[in-house]
Amino acid sequence: MKDIGFVYKKVNKRKIIMERNDIALARCSFLRKAKNISDWSKVVFLDETWLNANQTVGKSWTDDTAQSCTKVPESKGERLIICHAGTASGFVPNCLLAFKSKKNYRVS
Repeated sequence: MKDIGFVYKKVNKRKIIMERNDIALARCSFLRKAKNISDWSKVVFLDETWLNANQTVGKSWTDDTAQSCTKVPESKGERLIICHAGTASGFVPNCLLAFKSKKNYRVS
C-alpha cells in the first residue's frame, strides 16, 4: 500500500485537542486528594461513554483521493449512552445504565 502512495493516518481534520483551564485545574485538585486515599476498596468509580449509530473509523488507508476516502454520513444518528460503576474488586452489581438518547446528533 505504501509503495502506491497510501498512508495509514487519522482521517479527520482535527489537529490539536484544547482543554479548558477549569477542567485542568479540577483534575489537578482531584489528583492531589487521591494521593491521600489509603483504602481504595471504598472508592467507587463512575464512567459514561456513548456509541453513535453511524459510527465511522478514525483511521483508514488513503492516498488522499476522493476514491480512497470513506463516505461520511450526514448525521451521527441515534446514540446509545452507557454508564457503569466499579470498584477495585470489579463492577458494582445492578449499576449498568444503558439507554437510547432521545436526540439525534448531527455531524459538526
